[in-house]
Amino acid sequence: MITLYLSRRGYDCTYASLLPRKVVEERAELKQVREAITIVGLQEQMTENNRIDMKNGSIFRYIFRHAKHIDVLNLYYLKHSILYGIIYKCRNPKGVLYVKLDFNHLNFKQQEKQWIEPIRRWVFSKYLRLIPDMVSAETKASLEYVRNRFKPQEDKLLLIPNGVDDQLIEDNKIAISSFAKRKNRFVVVGRIGSPEKQHELILEAITNIADWKNWEIEFIGPIELGFQSTIENFYQQHPHLKPRVRFVGPIYDRKLLLLKYNESKVFIMSSKYESFGLAYVEAQYFGNYILSTPVSSIDDFVENDRELGLVVNSAEEMGRAMQDIIDGKNQIEDAFEKRVKHGERFRWSTICKHLDEVIQSVMNAKK
Repeated sequence: MITLYLSRRGYDCTYASLLPRKVVEERAELKQVREAITIVGLQEQMTENNRIDMKNGSIFRYIFRHAKHIDVLNLYYLKHSILYGIIYKCRNPKGVLYVKLDFNHLNFKQQEKQWIEPIRRWVFSKYLRLIPDMVSAETKASLEYVRNRFKPQEDKLLLIPNGVDDQLIEDNKIAISSFAKRKNRFVVVGRIGSPEKQHELILEAITNIADWKNWEIEFIGPIELGFQSTIENFYQQHPHLKPRVRFVGPIYDRKLLLLKYNESKVFIMSSKYESFGLAYVEAQYFGNYILSTPVSSIDDFVENDRELGLVVNSAEEMGRAMQDIIDGKNQIEDAFEKRVKHGERFRWSTICKHLDEVIQSVMNAKK
């Protein structure tokens, strides 16, 4: 999305990725990307557990060969960007290196007691102070952690959240539906049954709802193989909930997925952890009320404001919160416009306008 939206602001963008070329060419939702920017497929090198090796030699070769012609290089992740960033700046000292951290600061906090932490902290601090020109985090809490823990220059730091593809919304003429036109629906979006998503918590919460009235809940996303038996057991134990609880599978068409948010009233997230949570952005953009477990990014969406959403810590609390919405004890309709207004900050066009302005300022300072 960053390369796509910057290309619309006049940048000549190339997206170099380990994503297999076949996937890029076949996936319909990447059509606009294919038409707007150059996509370079890098050769994959897989580890024994079938994960992409982040020390991939093709990445080094690409940066080494092309660095002098890259005015702005956007790399991702703190640890994985270090060697790539050093190579780039050695080959093109006047180039602008932008590192998008895309990290969960709570994971870093958990590592602080490890014996290697003083070394790791020193390396990260030196890197962030000396090599990148721009460093962004997705959430306020993560940005504050980087500021206090690694102490890079203040003028390098940026809050760059992930966003919603507002151009796609505009092109498809999707107008945000009024609350009155919405279905009485809770919606869950993600990899259904993935361990970190702990969707079992939602299923348990559902069993605590005494009266559904005319409400329903939809789980949208690919179902993990091991979770299918959990779903079957749930239906066996609670057959009366089958009309209320639906697993609709993945929706790869972005327009159709956005329309799901646009016809729902409440978005539910039950994750153990989330670095940012793109589904939060899309749900809030369309005015959905948010019920979520206390992951690191939730404060950027709920902001301790009950009118925007509610943080719950257990299945019991989630079930009670759902029942309050169903019963009308929590009048989520009253702050619908407020949620829509709050979600406007997550437009990719707005985010990349700000990013463009910072890039131009850094480039001018280098002249």
